[in-house]
Amino acid sequence: MTDAERAENLLSLTERLVAAVEADITLLQTGNYPPLALVDPVIDQLSAAYTREVTAVKKAGLKDAPAPLLASLKAAAAKLKDLLKRHAKIVSAMRGASEGMIKAIAEEVEKRRTAAMPYAAKPGVRPAASASAIVYNRVV
Repeated sequence: MTDAERAENLLSLTERLVAAVEADITLLQTGNYPPLALVDPVIDQLSAAYTREVTAVKKAGLKDAPAPLLASLKAAAAKLKDLLKRHAKIVSAMRGASEGMIKAIAEEVEKRRTAAMPYAAKPGVRPAASASAIVYNRVV
């Protein structure tokens, strides 16, 4: 494979990844996303191919590729990097909001479980119950 062909292939993969990430960002911003899978197969395949191609380019180099093609490749790579930063910020914000809601729900459930029972046969505090109905994990 020539340097020009390798650069064109990498440019094509980069542009496809840019389109996929842009589409994902649009879905996240509009709230019209389907239930999210752990890994989107399309993005997973594109990412794997992109990684392989970048590794090959780093080993072999692109010395003989035309300058305009290299400029397009650098611009596409910069755009992908910016989009990935933006995507990470959106996902991080959504994660923070959803974890906050889960924590608030868990706290409310615990508060209701331990609340006084004034109209029970024996007024007083409810027996201790496990707080494990909702598990909140800050590590995830």
